[in-house]
Amino acid sequence: MSEMYHDTCFTCGIEFCYPMERYEELLKSKKSFYCPKGHCQHFTGKSELQKAKDRITRLLSHIEEQDKSIEFWRVKTNDYRRSVIALKGHLTRLRKDEILI
Repeated sequence: MSEMYHDTCFTCGIEFCYPMERYEELLKSKKSFYCPKGHCQHFTGKSELQKAKDRITRLLSHIEEQDKSIEFWRVKTNDYRRSVIALKGHLTRLRKDEILI
């Protein structure tokens, strides 16, 4: 016996079941189906699988942006280090010039 999906009609409130395969098909296709009393209904929005895929896509995009940001600040940090080293060299030279005068 296959697994069943338990559903409730949003119009009359009757509870009914159908095979899980049918549920997955209806969820993907967004096709209309009917409760045992004949009320038309359909699934709206995204399936849980699609929501998970979208979230993964957003997270991967966020990770990629963070990687770019990390690389940007790594380069900036190296630039600032070189600037500090150069300024220390200038300061040392200026100190020597004052002492020699």
